[in-house]
Amino acid sequence: MKKLLLLAAVLLAVPFISAMGTMPETTVSESIPNPEKNIEAVFLDQMDVATECSHISIEGKVYLDGTRGKGAYVLPLENVDTVSFYLKEGVLTAQVRMKESGEKISLTVNPDRRAFGKTRWGTFQIKLGDLKSITITGSSRASSVPSKR
Repeated sequence: MKKLLLLAAVLLAVPFISAMGTMPETTVSESIPNPEKNIEAVFLDQMDVATECSHISIEGKVYLDGTRGKGAYVLPLENVDTVSFYLKEGVLTAQVRMKESGEKISLTVNPDRRAFGKTRWGTFQIKLGDLKSITITGSSRASSVPSKR
């Protein structure tokens, strides 16, 4: 009887013990979207780590989309100077300053959308909800990364 109880206890404990050693995986891909325009930016994350990137996109697109009231907005990144992000009660607000006019517009954006870019070390991706800001530093029409010679 003792052996049967011991066997039952071990069989019940094995799934719990084996699950303790696993870590959740973050899916990071080497290959990221290659947008039609080369927009360069500096991403600043919530830990104040700055990352300089070229060929940036948001989910493969070269615009930031969001809502304001009941309306939907699409802002081309080449017209944007900076975007500051504020998360409050599960709602992510993007305070966007436009390049030419300096005007500001606040949009509600999806915190799970991902921004992508290329760094001098490889690729970069981050959820919008993990960002403090994006500062656009330049843009051109080039659609591919220059090859190293």
